[in-house]
Amino acid sequence: MKNLKYILGLLLCVVAFTACEEEIGTPNVDSRDFVEVREAKATVSHDGQYYVLTEYEHPDTIAKYNLDMRVFIIDRAEDAAKIEALDGTEMVQFTGFGQKTDYRPAGTDVNKKHYMLLLTRVVAWTEK
Repeated sequence: MKNLKYILGLLLCVVAFTACEEEIGTPNVDSRDFVEVREAKATVSHDGQYYVLTEYEHPDTIAKYNLDMRVFIIDRAEDAAKIEALDGTEMVQFTGFGQKTDYRPAGTDVNKKHYMLLLTRVVAWTEK
């Protein structure tokens, strides 16, 4: 009888462990959804809600290297204040971290990848 209790107890533990097993599936967040940007050049615009930085490179360079230019959206108030502090400059050089988003501001190329950006550095860009 004592052995029967142990066997039933072990079977109950096995059933409990299998019932509590995590479901196998795809994660909601993937490392490919994030990008680090360093010293990138961009044009600045405003869609009425957010500042939008559209990556800029000379058209010949884009064609030569087949570059994918991206669109960065400034959604944090702290980062928007950094852009406003540049007194209406049209070109910036920036560094930051972006997370892919489905938000597409009006007037941007919907075929480009769009990212919400956490700015770590932004300055007015002057051509050298």
